[in-house]
Amino acid sequence: MTTHPWNVEESDDTWRRLGAVVHGPAVLARAPGIAVGLRCVFAYPDSLSVWLLARADAALIPQDLPPRSDAEAAVQSQWEALWPGRPHDPLVHVTLDHGPQRRLSWAERRDDSTLDGVRYISSASRILGLPAGGQLDFEVSWGPALAPVSTRVQLSHLQRLTDRALLLLDDPRSSPT
Repeated sequence: MTTHPWNVEESDDTWRRLGAVVHGPAVLARAPGIAVGLRCVFAYPDSLSVWLLARADAALIPQDLPPRSDAEAAVQSQWEALWPGRPHDPLVHVTLDHGPQRRLSWAERRDDSTLDGVRYISSASRILGLPAGGQLDFEVSWGPALAPVSTRVQLSHLQRLTDRALLLLDDPRSSPT
């Protein structure tokens, strides 16, 4: 199986489970004419899946992006060489357990449209690992119209996820790998 950074190969256990809802919904950032929200967080025994929704008046979305910092460019260079993302997407970073900040991709889009001058994006992102303390820290921005906003969410019931994540199929041969 060929894998790519934006299409993480999931464990067999994750493929056999539908996950457990551990948070949602929540508004992560909001300014006049622009907002980014968290629909929900699904937890698996070894990872999380976050469902994001963004909405902005198209006139507020920057056409020319500011340059990235050297640190951000260094961290993202390998990722962006393969999947640069779309240039006018919101930036969403997440931190688990006070570790390094990770940029979430809007690659697994469910919807992306502009209607009557309003841009809508709905997407899922995978986060490998689980926060030991149950906290996820988000930092969201979207060009000059939405300055960086930090939001902490507390995930519920991360204990015993193997028992709680709804089993889809109890057949180890069901994995697509």
